[in-house]
Amino acid sequence: MFRRPFLKKAAEPEKLLLAALIPLGVGVYLHFPLSHPRLWFAAALAISGYFCFRSFYRRKGGPREQAGLLVSLVVISAGLSLSLRWTAYLSIPLAVGAASFFDWQVFVPAWAAIFVFGAGNAVLGRQGAFPVILFSIGSGAVSHFALKRFKALAASLAEKVSRLDEQKTEPGLSTGDLDVLGAAEKEFSQALLLAREVLGADSVSVFRVHEGDIAIKSSTAADIKLGSGGLIRLCLRNGQPMCLGRMDQEKLSAGYGHGSGKKTVLSMMAAPLVLGNTVLGVAACDSSRAGAFGRRHASDFRRFCAFFAGMMGRERVFAEMKRNLEGLEVFEEESSKILKHLAKEDIAREGALAARKIAPLATVIFLKSRDGYELSAAAGFSFSAGTGRFLPGNDDTKRKKTFSFFKTLKGTLVANAFAGGQEPIYISDCRDYPVAALPFDCGFQVRSVLLQPLADEEGTLGVLGMFSDRTNSLSAHQIELVKMFSSKLSFTFSRAMLHEKLALLAVTDALTGLFNRGYFEEAISREFKRLVRHPRALSLLLIDIDHFKNINDQFGHTAGDSVLKVVASTIKKVMRDTDVVARYGGEEFVAILADTDKPGAQNLAERLRKTVFLNPVDIGGNAINVTVSIGVASYPRDADSREELVELADKALYSAKSGGRNKVCLASRPA
Repeated sequence: MFRRPFLKKAAEPEKLLLAALIPLGVGVYLHFPLSHPRLWFAAALAISGYFCFRSFYRRKGGPREQAGLLVSLVVISAGLSLSLRWTAYLSIPLAVGAASFFDWQVFVPAWAAIFVFGAGNAVLGRQGAFPVILFSIGSGAVSHFALKRFKALAASLAEKVSRLDEQKTEPGLSTGDLDVLGAAEKEFSQALLLAREVLGADSVSVFRVHEGDIAIKSSTAADIKLGSGGLIRLCLRNGQPMCLGRMDQEKLSAGYGHGSGKKTVLSMMAAPLVLGNTVLGVAACDSSRAGAFGRRHASDFRRFCAFFAGMMGRERVFAEMKRNLEGLEVFEEESSKILKHLAKEDIAREGALAARKIAPLATVIFLKSRDGYELSAAAGFSFSAGTGRFLPGNDDTKRKKTFSFFKTLKGTLVANAFAGGQEPIYISDCRDYPVAALPFDCGFQVRSVLLQPLADEEGTLGVLGMFSDRTNSLSAHQIELVKMFSSKLSFTFSRAMLHEKLALLAVTDALTGLFNRGYFEEAISREFKRLVRHPRALSLLLIDIDHFKNINDQFGHTAGDSVLKVVASTIKKVMRDTDVVARYGGEEFVAILADTDKPGAQNLAERLRKTVFLNPVDIGGNAINVTVSIGVASYPRDADSREELVELADKALYSAKSGGRNKVCLASRPA
């Protein structure tokens, strides 16, 4: 005897609705969305709405409800595609979104539904069905594994930062103490005041090494100003402590002065601040009294200098740790930004800007193309149209650049990076380097350069280059961060290129390499939308291979395929780069000639007809004479709409075929 709990469980509404998706899918193949649209769409929307309510509004839905929602959306798009062919492409965002935001229990049923309906369309003879399936599921798989890899990297970085937070055994080594630089400066000032009291000096000052000279770090005197030369620079150069009791007799200045100008330095001690083998700066104490410092003062001063050097060394460690942590944060943030893009131009722009956040240097990204090298992004440069040069300073990533393509990079450091494998090339001082850094004048002398190849399993995709007018412009940590970031950038570029290949596959005829009919329909629709805003001439050529059936019957279908390929290649060579050429079906081709009037289209059609006629196709040693018939129609001379233009071009082609073939016939506006 069955008890109620079993009956209740068997009657769960989500199970019944999931089962109801099967007859809905069968209804698509029976064309119910066309014959019974109200009933079919009402049922589909009701089921989809229920799963949406369960999954998001009430937030009680699990994988079963989420899978039901996605599958119902795939079924609805399949139903819409019976009357609106373009809705078949909705499977692409559905596949990508499912793989990006849900687990495999959710997106696998959605992919299965996409495959079932796509396969059904292929069986029914709809062109482009399998490329759409491949593109949808391929894009979804790429997005799923890309996000999975990024989450693993982000978790690894978070673990490293967490370890830094836990290292609290030594004072000042935790991330919470990385902001102690301000407190350390106060401690430094207090130590200087103590030294002034112990030594009986008028002022005690510490100077740090800065870009080959010295700069004021801290002083007990509020009005101190640096001068030129002096005892402090002499002490730093000699590397030995110095003590003078009568500065006026030695005719030597201190190298700094007090702003009031009333105090004359007569006695002074100076000593270099050395930590290990590194000279960090120089310390000095002065007095307006002659002979103010003796042997005891010199001994105390040396002890203070050792203390000052230790404090400066600790500050350098803190500063380096803070920069390293900030660099990791920048890396994590910018890596997530570039993963959002699929267009190479957007990835390059974001990549160049992100690299500059790691190190604020002028940055370029070169990508390898079929015919040469493309400068895809430049940041930290400004372009002067008058001089034809890149100048340092401004962001140039959003501006159209004159230097955008180079057939060769020979004779530059960038070329070495393309040929040098995957390891970065860092030259700290390239002033005397025998080759130029860049293939253009960037407006400043490059003194240091970092070139990081962007590579995947198939080879080098591009190069990330960073250039500075200073020597030794990058630290080892910055170079390592750029290397880590370039790995993420390489993966993103590789994904974008795969996306481009899949997108091209979806609109390309597999045999001839021309666009397919679906792409032609979209292209001519776009052209007529532009004509509404900007009226101009547009022509259409319909091209048919004469006696193609006889070629198949006499030489075989393999020879027929070869003829199709050769004729398609000939059409592509004769047409301009701006023309859209597609395979219309069977042995027919179509070409959209933008900004071309009827006489221009006629001349182009005649040139194409003669080229095909004068170049027989060689098939296994047999020269097959091939001819084509062409119909020409133009807007607005012959037709007022897209449909009418295609119809008139087809009638003109029929006239050429019935009039003896190997001819070009022009359409005429109906009376």
